[in-house]
Amino acid sequence: MLRGEFFLSVFLYYSFTFVIFVVSSFRFFSFSALCLSFMNKFFQLTRMAFAYKRAQPVLKHPPYMFSIEATNICNYKCSFCPQSDPAHAARRTQGQLSTEGMKCFLDRVVESGTSNRNISICLDGEPTINKHLPQFVRLINDYGFSPRFSSNGRLLDQNLAEALISAGPFLASIDFASQPSYFEQVRGREGDFSRILDQLRYLIDQARLNRNIRLEVVDTSVFSGADPEASLRAMTALLADGQTLPSNVKTWSRQFHNFCGHLDSADGDSYKVCPYPWSQFVVTWDGFAVACCRDTAGRTVLGNVFESPVMQIWNSPQYQQFRRSLAQHRPQDVPACRGCDMPYSGRSSRWRLGYITQSLRRR
Repeated sequence: MLRGEFFLSVFLYYSFTFVIFVVSSFRFFSFSALCLSFMNKFFQLTRMAFAYKRAQPVLKHPPYMFSIEATNICNYKCSFCPQSDPAHAARRTQGQLSTEGMKCFLDRVVESGTSNRNISICLDGEPTINKHLPQFVRLINDYGFSPRFSSNGRLLDQNLAEALISAGPFLASIDFASQPSYFEQVRGREGDFSRILDQLRYLIDQARLNRNIRLEVVDTSVFSGADPEASLRAMTALLADGQTLPSNVKTWSRQFHNFCGHLDSADGDSYKVCPYPWSQFVVTWDGFAVACCRDTAGRTVLGNVFESPVMQIWNSPQYQQFRRSLAQHRPQDVPACRGCDMPYSGRSSRWRLGYITQSLRRR
């Protein structure tokens, strides 16, 4: 981004803020608050894009995306996930996030001054294993943020669904498939397809009645060799069960890549600097800030949010060197990045503007 474009975004931001102030004086508070929130997010994204384009190691903007892990324990060993590696569990101490830990994390996020209101509960493991998940959702809402979590759906029965619904608005992203054979090939659990389908249909029925429930059901069938478009249509029809899905229920197909070197894949020939060190802040259940949302094994630890403020970690010598290594095309210097195909996927669709925009909207 050119310097002139950056200053133009600043000018637009303050001009729009002035307009909002005038509008709010006429008591249009909800409208002005919505517009100000949008402009704050736009301003932070502009600063983030500027810093990323310039490969700046020291950042003035806070992280845009925040995520914390509920647990690194999982009830599945999916073939596309590092959890399927027998040695994975030994790489980090297994445990679960406490409510006190979540409060500390949220205090740190507020202190950072981020404009994004989304908080993700995910990294490694299955969050529904943690009995405090409904309390986490309530806490995040109480802090004025929007909670979201990713799940395999196995434990999302009616009781847990009701507890989550009573905790306030949330977004749940749940992996599924278009047919039992694809599901069992990846999950390795015969009979769970029907159970999860029933639980998803119950959640969808609740979402029809309650706009505070937002669902994303993600088709993982591509990993088993299914045609992405045909499989997604089949899964969507299966979930709809003869009805139309409500607008607060979305379906999409997962694009797999070799994060952290877990899967076999050939390196591409087009290098792109990974944007994660300029955009996201990911924390394990015990407070350690790790390289990104794909560093499930905690190979690159950059600080501990239970001990230090976010911005102190964000601009620590470790984080600065992390950014320099990727900017200088040396991902092999970062343990979490060794073997990851993200930097060498420059010709992939994930670098197209449409994909990036959709990804930022989901976050």
